[in-house]
Amino acid sequence: MGSIFSAIGRGIEAIIGAIFAVIMAIVGAVTAVIVTIFDVIVDILCCRCGSRGSSRL
Repeated sequence: MGSIFSAIGRGIEAIIGAIFAVIMAIVGAVTAVIVTIFDVIVDILCCRCGSRGSSRL
């Protein structure tokens, strides 16, 4: 009887671990997108500020 509960516990633990891994992957992807968007905005602002005094070709 104890082995049945042990197997059920391991199965639940595996399911929770898989769900946690999926959530962490989603959070990592969202974080990467936000950082990329922020980098693009900063690059655009820096290019505009840096080229203000120089002439364009």
